[in-house]
Amino acid sequence: ERERERERERERERERERERERETEKKRRGGGGGRGKKMMVTLMKELLPRI
Repeated sequence: ERERERERERERERERERERERETEKKRRGGGGGRGKKMMVTLMKELLPRI
């Protein structure tokens, strides 16, 4: 039981680390919390059908 609990805690810690990494990446890329990325996606969606 205790081992399982420890494993779960480790998994949670890993997930938190991944989330933090994603957030920092967004800040580095877009500067506005990933708003730039969303804009790019919408622009691509608008442009692709025309091509």
